Amino acid sequence: MKKSMMALTASMLILSISAFEIFSIQNNIDVTKDSLRLSEPQLFMFPTSINLKYATMGFNNFISDIMWMDVVQYVGMHYQTDRDFKFLYVLLYSIDNIDPRFTNAISYGAFFLESLANQFDNAQKLLLVGMKNNSDAWEYPFEIGFLYYAYKKDYSNAYKYFKIAVEKPGIPPQFRTFLPYVIEKGQTPEAALAVWEYMCSRKSGSIAEGVCEANIKRLYNKIAADKLNSALKTYKLRYGSYPTTLAGLLSSKIIKNIPALSEGEYYVYEPKTGKINIMHITGKNTGNKM
Repeated sequence: MKKSMMALTASMLILSISAFEIFSIQNNIDVTKDSLRLSEPQLFMFPTSINLKYATMGFNNFISDIMWMDVVQYVGMHYQTDRDFKFLYVLLYSIDNIDPRFTNAISYGAFFLESLANQFDNAQKLLLVGMKNNSDAWEYPFEIGFLYYAYKKDYSNAYKYFKIAVEKPGIPPQFRTFLPYVIEKGQTPEAALAVWEYMCSRKSGSIAEGVCEANIKRLYNKIAADKLNSALKTYKLRYGSYPTTLAGLLSSKIIKNIPALSEGEYYVYEPKTGKINIMHITGKNTGNKM
């Protein structure tokens, strides 16, 4: 009976501390648009990772899951309103300290820090801590390589981290073939498209998918437009002028078909200059308009 009472008391204490900490977290994340205009010192109101380590009483995974759900809400709210993510790194850093093996929080957190908040340095710091705490994990060096490649155009550092990722155990086979392809293609839209597609194959959720879709669509259209521009240059070299319509490229057998654009996009062609623009019409797929 005495042991049961002690166990019950301990459980109540843990739940009370956890509830207080979660309330503090919720209080500081679920803020209104106006209250986000807080000064930096008020970040001290958010419970520190040191305090949380004691407060979790071994329930690190549970507490970090709760915190991560709040971070997702925080990101969603600001993505829909003011796009102000100034507290994001602080929140993610606390989660990372409580549960260093919480891969999703680190991975998605770094992705959001760069793609939504334009915080490359903080995204890299988060992933480097992940690498340090999870030395066998391939995900962290791969995502650092992605940041360098997609956002910094620093291909030397990108290849460096991609190579580290490929040498890690447990990396899926398709990712092992990724690096040679990217190096072979070099700094081209085709290589960039492959990088984004490989990264986005690991992402889900409306915000991440939206970022992925926009970048993949942009690169897909660039590849199509580059092929069309190359065909137009060939036509002019052969005939001395540009074709009156894009159909001239087909009748001259320079290309077999007009490179397709993504849904809702179409070409606007100026025959005097040979200039190609890509226009967007919502809800339509007129991709090869001439």
